[in-house]
Amino acid sequence: MILHLFRPFVSSDDDDSSSHQLPSNATKPEAIFDASITQIRHLMVLFCTRYDTWRVISYWHPAPLAVANAMLKDTSYPHWRFYFWYSIYAFTGLSDRFPLFEMVVKGLVAMAVCKRVITRQEAVTAIQDMEGKIRAHREAYEINGQGILVDLDLAMKDKEAANIETLVDQFEETQMFRDYTQHLGSEALSEKEKST
Repeated sequence: MILHLFRPFVSSDDDDSSSHQLPSNATKPEAIFDASITQIRHLMVLFCTRYDTWRVISYWHPAPLAVANAMLKDTSYPHWRFYFWYSIYAFTGLSDRFPLFEMVVKGLVAMAVCKRVITRQEAVTAIQDMEGKIRAHREAYEINGQGILVDLDLAMKDKEAANIETLVDQFEETQMFRDYTQHLGSEALSEKEKST
């Protein structure tokens, strides 16, 4: 896929890409990457809206993964939220038949929360919505996402940190901590109200 070929050449804010240089007369890697993302965004929406089979075949899953990563990388794009959430929608539809994609959704929303481009509540709502949709369609069984890389830019530097299980674990730990501190805060508030 074009995106994977040109990812090392696309500059990142915290990446020294000087080791990956193309000849000066070559088309800019960013332009090729952006054109590919634009094309994939449109194909993803077209595929999901025109073909009923999008929920039962998984070979097209690199498209929403690439789109979600690109949207999280460039939140200055005016429609980034639409395409990010459309990618989540696509994976939610796939997760009914392919349980691994449930972990992908959790990993992507965890990335978005870590980047502070969506709220924790939006992430929790997306996960609960997905779980509610698939609960009725399949029996519960263990989903193993070991070795699956979700954050494609981070994977170039730190594969363990980009692993789906690492991202989901970080999200769940911070969510549990937040729930616990909110619970303590509400108990302290009710004790204060009782004393007054």
